Amino acid sequence: MFKEDKEAGVSIHFVEVGIDTGPIVVQKKINITAKDTFRTVVEKNYSIASAAMLEAIGNLENGGENYFSNNEKLATYNTVPTLREAIEFRKRRVF
Repeated sequence: MFKEDKEAGVSIHFVEVGIDTGPIVVQKKINITAKDTFRTVVEKNYSIASAAMLEAIGNLENGGENYFSNNEKLATYNTVPTLREAIEFRKRRVF
């Protein structure tokens, strides 16, 4: 997409003081294709988010402790694009 990422996803994690720093309970990824838009990526994420949440709840109910650390060096934090970013992205796209 805007940053030419090849994948995106959903992480269900414990909440700590920092942004997205708690141990990860479940993580699901989706592929981003050249035809994807911001909207389709959001829709793909929504389509996996509920399953990820149910899996996380199941893990917690079963006392599972197979969580993995949220490696700050690998972490990415994305926000909704600004209007300027959206315009720049549209200019780069070939439909």
